[in-house]
Amino acid sequence: MDSVACLIKFRVVGGPDAGLEVRMDSEPVSIGRDSGCDVVLTDPTVSRSHMKLERIDGRWYLQHLAPGNQTHVNGRPVIVTDPPTALKCGDRISFGASVMVVEFRHTGLTDASRDPGIAADAVDGIPLDASIKLGAPPALRPPEIEPATRLPSATLRRLAAPVAALTLALLFLAAILLRSCE
Repeated sequence: MDSVACLIKFRVVGGPDAGLEVRMDSEPVSIGRDSGCDVVLTDPTVSRSHMKLERIDGRWYLQHLAPGNQTHVNGRPVIVTDPPTALKCGDRISFGASVMVVEFRHTGLTDASRDPGIAADAVDGIPLDASIKLGAPPALRPPEIEPATRLPSATLRRLAAPVAALTLALLFLAAILLRSCE
């Protein structure tokens, strides 16, 4: 059974590599300082092979690989012995002195269509860079709602005494009816 392909993009928002944007068209993707990694960072506090990102059953997961260093997803530590951590759009991954924010885009293509060039061009007809802006939710306009009409306070004061009297009369009648039923 084919699942819908999902591209992942991240932007480094903190650390020496701040401003770096990476779109991942293939998997798995290794991240670290080593020149053999798919994404090479210059942050000296990042391990040579710090983590890998890979898609499993249509979802992206992070696997921490550096026992001597730390990785946090949304402030929660991820350690080498943890199972892969599922990622969501907007997750903040902190490692070394670097911080990156993750975003996804579903291509509408199936796994059978593994050509990264086709996938990159087919992101809902929108280039990936023009998809979701990081850090800001899409602008949603609430439906137009008519403001509730409020009674002037003078009207409320005039109605208070009759409403209170009516309420007491109803309670009195209810008590009489309950007594007559006994």
